[in-house]
Amino acid sequence: MASTQVSAGTGASIGSGVAWTNPGNITVSDDSRASAQLSSGAATSRLLRATNFDFSAIPADATIDGIEDTFEVFKNGTGEVRDDILQHFKDGSAMGDDKSQDTNFTAVDTERVYGGPADLWGLSYDVSDIQDSANGVQLTTVWVSGAATFSSVDHVQRTVHWHQTAPLVMNSYRHRRV
Repeated sequence: MASTQVSAGTGASIGSGVAWTNPGNITVSDDSRASAQLSSGAATSRLLRATNFDFSAIPADATIDGIEDTFEVFKNGTGEVRDDILQHFKDGSAMGDDKSQDTNFTAVDTERVYGGPADLWGLSYDVSDIQDSANGVQLTTVWVSGAATFSSVDHVQRTVHWHQTAPLVMNSYRHRRV
């Protein structure tokens, strides 16, 4: 099995809730973060949507085996925040398994991996889906307790695990008498 890992090419703040500031900062791991300040009065962020993953290097005849999405997350403040919903965005809609984790963000940059080498998130994928720049992954975060706190994302990467089946080669042998 082969794997190809790329960073999101685009980040956007979508929908209702607390807006993400600087959502485009999720394309590089450089401590310039997309952030949403959450509190008891504004407890849920908008969707942070990561798209434009460049998977042009995956051959058109490959079979997709699994997808891992890695978010580098951080909290700034004394309150508690965590991911609320984490789903794929495909064909114009949120779909597939919700991979959100029931653990709070920490004050240290932490890479959270969602999915795996054999996990298709309850969906089916072919190479054209993977290479569609509009498809991606999206996250909302939620305030859990304490003071107002920023939930932050520094970087989003996607790893696609795939394989190619070797072509069947037919040989023809002739028998002849000597």
